[in-house]
Amino acid sequence: MGGRIWVESEPGAGSTFHFAIRAQAAPATRLRRSLRGVQPGLAGQRLLVVDDNATNRHLIQLQTEAWGMEAVAVASGREALALVEGGDLFDLAVIDMQMPEMDGLMLARELRQWRSRQALPLVMLSSLGSQPSIEDVILSGSLSKPIKQSSLYNVLVQILSEQAASLEPATQATTFEANLAQDHSLQILVAEDNLVNQKVIAKVLERLGYRADIVANGLEVLEALSKRSYDVVLMDMHMPEMDGLEATRRLVARWGEQERPRVVAMTAAVLEEDRRQCKEAGMDDFASKPVRVEELVEVLKQCHRRAAVLNSP
Repeated sequence: MGGRIWVESEPGAGSTFHFAIRAQAAPATRLRRSLRGVQPGLAGQRLLVVDDNATNRHLIQLQTEAWGMEAVAVASGREALALVEGGDLFDLAVIDMQMPEMDGLMLARELRQWRSRQALPLVMLSSLGSQPSIEDVILSGSLSKPIKQSSLYNVLVQILSEQAASLEPATQATTFEANLAQDHSLQILVAEDNLVNQKVIAKVLERLGYRADIVANGLEVLEALSKRSYDVVLMDMHMPEMDGLEATRRLVARWGEQERPRVVAMTAAVLEEDRRQCKEAGMDDFASKPVRVEELVEVLKQCHRRAAVLNSP
């Protein structure tokens, strides 16, 4: 870099390290405002923060919330995908590049594969010397760690201001029918063993106005049905102890057609053989995984309140 480095050391007194380099002067910043408190250009925007480092994640969340943003922070790419697949809408995402299992570049590409997410601006966090190619992963920007407060502010404001002219606010793009539960009341039981998936489906149903009970396997489904009545069971296919198919067979055998709840298979399987097995087990409908809100709404609209009490004699 055309500079020099040296050290001055004295036994018992300590050491002082020096370096000198030539560098191009940075352009004078136009940012004169205080970065404390709510910032008009950021207030009300929903931000998704994805970073496996708890300290970094917490600091970004605290800083952006202080600016008036609504920040949702998760520790992995899988959790981020689960949120977006569950219907959560964001105006911007800040993603760490170095993460286990699914790194930031993989997550960015996954997010771009979904039509509904193509407009989501992505900012990549990376260490010095490992800057990603913005063109390669279609990013809106990047930041080096450790992150400076002013740098974070500048990139967020710039991206959101550029998007404002061409993108509708996330709140206007929502497909949730907030009054669905009021207009179409249902008692819902969710059978799902994966904790992340449990949170996703619960959040989706909550935004539709429903409060669902959640169990982790087929045995717990049968136990729950013996205690109270439900109008519909959203049944995962693959669960420990007792899977969705066996649970449905026992449910159908134990309660009559007029008494039992409607059973909806929650599955990523799309083969005709899989659907045939679900039908033969007694399932009434299908909903894909990951959850698509519009599809789930249509499935729930096919369900109706059942007056029968399912308690065992």
